Amino acid sequence: MLRWAGALGLAGFLTGFLGPLFLSRSNQGPMVGLFISGPGGVLIGAVLGAIVGRLRLSVRMSRVALFAATAAMALITLYLCIPEPRRRADIADLVISGCGAADALKSEAIAHWRAEEASRPDRGRWPAHDWSAEIEQALARTPGVAIEAQVARVMPLYEARAAWNYGALLPGRWRTTNAAERYFASGATCAAFAPGARKRLVIRGGVGGWPPYGAAELLGLRRAEPPAPDEAALTGG
Repeated sequence: MLRWAGALGLAGFLTGFLGPLFLSRSNQGPMVGLFISGPGGVLIGAVLGAIVGRLRLSVRMSRVALFAATAAMALITLYLCIPEPRRRADIADLVISGCGAADALKSEAIAHWRAEEASRPDRGRWPAHDWSAEIEQALARTPGVAIEAQVARVMPLYEARAAWNYGALLPGRWRTTNAAERYFASGATCAAFAPGARKRLVIRGGVGGWPPYGAAELLGLRRAEPPAPDEAALTGG
């Protein structure tokens, strides 16, 4: 049992310690071997060693089983060390249904953030926000319009984080939604969003984060932008 625990623990530690250094750009890589795969390998090895001991396998079969288990531990740990792609944005096919001045949403946004601020457990620890001034300043820095659109379909766009293809764009699958949404288009005018026009835009950012930052977040909208060249090439539009 001790041999199994030592072998799988060592395999888990080495691959968990060294794997992330070569497979990703994470600065927390060695911690995987120290605190997860190393101790996990010891535990798994002890359990498997006890099971094999009860089965009373031959010396040759026991060595083969130990080699297979150690190799499996190393390969699984290496696989788990490969970082998942990060979601970068969404590509959306839209049919424009309306467009208006972004500051028309100011009153609605102020009411929302005042209620959000009042409900937070850490309220009172910091000076209260002047939401009206913050929204005005954000729109002065980043003017734009609020567009309404019917979303025909959406495709997530991911950014690889593995060492060998870091930053590469990875498309997801198109998903039909047929949902009505509202977005913030920075640096644009309503002349570019005539009702009925079909647009393929990149939807970036999120809503609901605290504290909100930027005009779109303060208005509770995601940003709609033309695709960058690499995004347009990837999606064929």
